[in-house]
Amino acid sequence: MPRQCWIVTRIAVIDNDPLYLEFVASLFANEDSLQAVKAASADELIAPLKADPSIECVEVDYNLGVDIGLALGKAIKDGFADAPPIIMLTGQGSECTAVKTFRIGFSDYVSKHNLDCTELIRAVQSAVARRQEDRSRLAETNKLRSKCAF
Repeated sequence: MPRQCWIVTRIAVIDNDPLYLEFVASLFANEDSLQAVKAASADELIAPLKADPSIECVEVDYNLGVDIGLALGKAIKDGFADAPPIIMLTGQGSECTAVKTFRIGFSDYVSKHNLDCTELIRAVQSAVARRQEDRSRLAETNKLRSKCAF
């Protein structure tokens, strides 16, 4: 029976390791509702984010070779008015790194060590759902404010 999908969530995936990039992209491809947009560097990620507002989540590796995932996450948060949620996926992190990711504004933190694929997919789905809820609340608040404007 063919798969049916009504809504596809586009996720930007950045990892400088081509094998891991393909692995994570394939995890998302196995889900009916997820589609990966792959990037191997910060430069490859920023252009699609600017050009494609349909990217609803970003999954970032901590160690990107030349770049650090934390700095890239901060640049995304600072550079986009409606930045998509960002999830850190790393094999080099620590408790201190996890704390930094949340302080910067990342939505979640998932370790590559003993990676539970279901956990990563749930992290993406939860982050996207929270963003949609936030947008709905903001739209409702703006609607109510416009009714009260003098």
